Amino acid sequence: MSERSRQRIWLVASGIMALLIWGNSLVPGVRSDAASHAVLSWAIGGLSWLGIHAGWLTNLVIRKAAHLTEYAVLAVFVLNALHRPDELHQSQAGLLVRAILLLAVVASIDEMIQLVVPGRSGQVLDVGIDCCGALMGSACWLLGTAFLTRRSQRTPV
Repeated sequence: MSERSRQRIWLVASGIMALLIWGNSLVPGVRSDAASHAVLSWAIGGLSWLGIHAGWLTNLVIRKAAHLTEYAVLAVFVLNALHRPDELHQSQAGLLVRAILLLAVVASIDEMIQLVVPGRSGQVLDVGIDCCGALMGSACWLLGTAFLTRRSQRTPV
């Protein structure tokens, strides 16, 4: 597969993920709350089954964990779309800055969508949580690419 084809696949995956995130923001508050409560019940049941006390787990924790997770995944997709392994001198710092700025725009649009949806509200705090998720995903991406680069540079014994 060519490098351009690989980047297009990651770009499409990034676009689909952003649309899924924005689509979730279009869900009215009552339905969104019901969905997160269903996840909460499932998570409490799972933790209890494992013998782990789940009294600390709340709907708020579930909702904010969803923000972190979806933006961590989106960050990995975006970084793969922007990364060009054939460019030896590509600045990883520059790549990370571009990705984080793009993800901050996606997060801001996400919260603006919620301003017009019944029962939802856009939160500046959520943009910050989304950006923290993007940073977590970026860190995972950096560690993964470093590992894969080292592994590919090993000489066979």
